[in-house]
Amino acid sequence: MDWCPRCAFVPSGAGSTCSRCGLFLDRLLGAAEWRGELSHQADWDGIDKEDLLIIAPDSSGDTFERSRHLNVLTERGVNWHLVADANIIPLLKEMFPKGRFTPFGSELPKFRSWTWLMEGLKGFSPGRPEPATIVVPEHWKKDFSVTSPSVGVCFRAAERYDWVKFRFIEDRGVEQITQLPNIDWISLQYGEQKPPGNMRIPPFGPWHQTAGLIAKLDAVISADTAIAHLCAILRKPCIVIHGTAHTSVTEYADYNNLYPNSPFKQFVPTYGGFEGGRPAWKKFIEWANKTPEWWKRV
Repeated sequence: MDWCPRCAFVPSGAGSTCSRCGLFLDRLLGAAEWRGELSHQADWDGIDKEDLLIIAPDSSGDTFERSRHLNVLTERGVNWHLVADANIIPLLKEMFPKGRFTPFGSELPKFRSWTWLMEGLKGFSPGRPEPATIVVPEHWKKDFSVTSPSVGVCFRAAERYDWVKFRFIEDRGVEQITQLPNIDWISLQYGEQKPPGNMRIPPFGPWHQTAGLIAKLDAVISADTAIAHLCAILRKPCIVIHGTAHTSVTEYADYNNLYPNSPFKQFVPTYGGFEGGRPAWKKFIEWANKTPEWWKRV
């Protein structure tokens, strides 16, 4: 394996653990036998159209973003099979009805060559193809009722390494955001039973159920998380609020560049200055207070 499917740009080294982010590769792929099986098959040459196995990254957000390349493969007649997190597969099946999918940890299907979804398709589909979109089935929406205007909030990325320090909205920011009046505030923070601020907590299940909930909302506020990427697929208006990092030398994900045809508005912290800088969530609140029906202005 040449690349860690989480880090993508950094070699994973000779062992079974990535030297940069600590991802345990054997656990991701389900069994140590996978490593041997992949090592005995050819890396994809970008030409062969038969039985291509693609390994998705460990990150749901990266899988959503890079799935745009699967459209190009399908259009060019490549017979592909994606290995991904079981929780994300129902959503991917809706995006790619003709696709074939296997969950991590299952027996590998037969394949002739393989590559990573995160990095392996760049040469085949250079640039950023338009992402796949879906129309959410009605039965995905049935588990939770909302009152318009309704806004979902996802305030923390689920990363397990140091990038998390600027992929969250701090608690006091969430508390002040959800004090904005006359909004049905809904938590989109998976596994958080007592989120900060004034939010209702929906039942959480696989990703397709989250997609059903987001489809019912008027807008979403998110840190740089998988929820923001999912909003692009759903064409749901999304406000991305970037967290304050330990240094101003920080490259924030640019969702307007990633998804030029999706409704995004971004707020980035100001660093330094006489008052020591301003967090992005304060900038958002100032904008929302002077923008009537701000959830429609994304």
